[in-house]
Amino acid sequence: MQLDNATILCEEPKVIVYHDVFSKEECDEITSSNIPFERSKGYSYEKEDSTLTDYRTSFTYHDMKNDFRFITYRCLELAKSHFWFMSFDESHFEKIQFQRYDVGQEYQPHYDYFNHPGYKQISNDRIATMITYLNDDFEGGSTYFIKLALEVRPVKGSVLFFDYKYIHELNYQTEHAGLPVTNGQKTIATSWIRRLPFTGSN
Repeated sequence: MQLDNATILCEEPKVIVYHDVFSKEECDEITSSNIPFERSKGYSYEKEDSTLTDYRTSFTYHDMKNDFRFITYRCLELAKSHFWFMSFDESHFEKIQFQRYDVGQEYQPHYDYFNHPGYKQISNDRIATMITYLNDDFEGGSTYFIKLALEVRPVKGSVLFFDYKYIHELNYQTEHAGLPVTNGQKTIATSWIRRLPFTGSN
């Protein structure tokens, strides 16, 4: 379904691409910043902590100083259009993470939420993901939803939104991967939204 500024790729679970959210100039300013990337980590359910893995091979920067808070504000306005029935504000967002993918780097199939049957449950799970595509001058690197057979090609300045606030069977449909970059370099900013205000420890 095509809206004024968005394309709904799936209704349930909801997968939406918002177009022209950030200008090319804004994206260029971000990617030209001296961002101190470090090797990305993945979440280990056994260790209940983040650790280096062989399935997430990108580089990451956590915006703990909120230097790029304007990304959160703009994503918040988009998210509120689909969470209008909730009391929802900036405090539900985790700190923005930037990811850089060089040639051959990827994020193999995974889920963004933590609560899975058979594992320890947390009270303040993630309910949605928003990925801002900061460039598109590369090959490969699409976001691919395995169960939905849905491939989202990054377009500079667009934002991919998908939520998983349902039952597990529907959440399971949001399994996705960052496909390997085959030429060039991909940079994104990822915003995760929590069910309750997030302090960094809950």
